[in-house]
Amino acid sequence: MGNPQTHVEWKKIDDGKETIVSRGIGVKGAKLIIDAITKTDFGHYNCVAWNHLGKTSASFELRQETGKVIQ
Repeated sequence: MGNPQTHVEWKKIDDGKETIVSRGIGVKGAKLIIDAITKTDFGHYNCVAWNHLGKTSASFELRQETGKVIQ
């Protein structure tokens, strides 16, 4: 992916602690994929991409909309 080759890592941030994503969450290329979302998936995520030219990051919050039920 990318030229020069780019490395991508996704992490979930819980109470200020970063953990590499797992349990039904995967990465395809640079995309974060959540197959079957559950309440434990809600929260802040951070993506870091880097190569020998530099490093960049982006983050987002996954949250439940009011009135939507997820079991």
